Amino acid sequence: MNGIGMENDRLLERFAAFHRRTEDSVEIAAARDLVTGIWRHPRDAAVAFRYHRDTLPSGRYWIAGAGPQGIDLVRALEVRTDIGILGFVDRKAHLYDGYCGLPVVPADKAADGRIIVANRVWEQDILDDMTGSGIAGDRLVPTYTAAAFDALAPSDPVDLPDLQSIRTLIVRDTSQVSLIPEATLRHVFPADDTLVVYTSSHPAETPSPWYRSHDAALSVTRVLRLIHRLQPQTVVLATMPHFNDWVLPLCPPDRTWRFVFEPNDMTLVYGDTLRELVPISPRHLDRCRLAEAWALRHADMTVTNCQGPHWDTLLTAVRGRAHPFFSGPELAASDPPSAPGREPLRILYAGGIPQNYLRAAWQTDYRFLPLLAALALRDDIAVDIFNAYHTQPGHDACYADLTALAGGRLGYFRARPFPEILQAAHYDFGWLHRGDIPRRRPGEAGAGNDVLVLNKRFTAYAAASLPIVIDDQLDAMAELVERFGAGLVLPAGPLDAGDVARRLQAADPAALSSGVRRLHAHLASANASTLASLRIFTHGG
Repeated sequence: MNGIGMENDRLLERFAAFHRRTEDSVEIAAARDLVTGIWRHPRDAAVAFRYHRDTLPSGRYWIAGAGPQGIDLVRALEVRTDIGILGFVDRKAHLYDGYCGLPVVPADKAADGRIIVANRVWEQDILDDMTGSGIAGDRLVPTYTAAAFDALAPSDPVDLPDLQSIRTLIVRDTSQVSLIPEATLRHVFPADDTLVVYTSSHPAETPSPWYRSHDAALSVTRVLRLIHRLQPQTVVLATMPHFNDWVLPLCPPDRTWRFVFEPNDMTLVYGDTLRELVPISPRHLDRCRLAEAWALRHADMTVTNCQGPHWDTLLTAVRGRAHPFFSGPELAASDPPSAPGREPLRILYAGGIPQNYLRAAWQTDYRFLPLLAALALRDDIAVDIFNAYHTQPGHDACYADLTALAGGRLGYFRARPFPEILQAAHYDFGWLHRGDIPRRRPGEAGAGNDVLVLNKRFTAYAAASLPIVIDDQLDAMAELVERFGAGLVLPAGPLDAGDVARRLQAADPAALSSGVRRLHAHLASANASTLASLRIFTHGG
């Protein structure tokens, strides 16, 4: 493994800088007020469409963002014959050849007309980016953040008779997205005194099978009102990165509740690549990093999927503390794969691969595809790729290049539940090697958080007793594979498929199976310790 020298470490410098800023009570208070102001009322798309349909002055308009929300607004405005829709303004306009019959242009090409910004999640980010790129404020027509929208915003529910004696309030994005699954949390927080508040609901989602739930409709004010009404002993914030700034209003210094922060990812450890994946503005990204630094210092408990000596050094730099939890499928350790006694060896990649127009931003993560294709050309290797992001036939066009790779001993498949994958076929290795990648220090341009985290593919392979093939630049995970003898740590960079195949064939299956089971026991022990600490912390035992 490469190891990371701490000298001139940009990530360490970033942690230290944000730590210093958390000591400025004026800046923290201003950031807290800003977050509360941006997310001050529930966001209902139907109300937003009615707002524009009824109040928009006559004229010609662009819609910010080519996507479902944008086209729904176009349709809502069709009744207004005095309004002309020119098309969509999108930061990724170069990836579109029009959208739903309308042109898609970058902001600097939208010369005429005003621009309507109506995005439930990213509205403030879009406004920040457009004003930052020189678009005059009077050309922008905000929606959810507009003062005039306040009077139309949905009111909070008044009658909540079943919400009594709530000891724990869990605020999270959805029932499916969080570090610690609800199926695990139910053994820590009893259902009869716990309420889950989803930051936003989605029509296709089912309610929590474990807890009573409530929709915050993207309103931090609604969450705060629930806290003050219900007076819970503990508030848990389990977020995706772009909601991490909700820490600031939910973890004030004068709070009367215990606060647990459970980020699914932390923006502090990401480089600028995050902005290529999601439209988070520089101001919002800065706010999320400030909130995370505040939480590491001031939350009563922080739970993350980060690991390793580098992470420990970063925590020391901010005088922070965190407990590890390594999320993955709800699987007990399985029996080790039995030696198939036949060729070929079978490699499994089960993880997300972004759509083709996003993949360029993450070339450091997805350069392994040519290597897997080359391995599958051999008689002694077979490869199956299950893409967790390819969830429906409507995505097929965005993965046409991957479908074209399939054939012979290379299989490419849409998303499938991990236990189902394991039941359908025998595999000898789980793949995490990222291929021919440049070395980047954490925090540098283009760097992700992969040096510090233990991702879900890693823990899933360990739970399935699959030896792991990994590159030496995934420091925390590679160190564990090496320590427990749980797979093969190969150098990052260009690899010869024949050399890789020979190493795979020469590996000792029994030794690797023993090692990966020791790794799984290590991860399970860390998770059990964190859950026990969480139980003791919140309930006294």
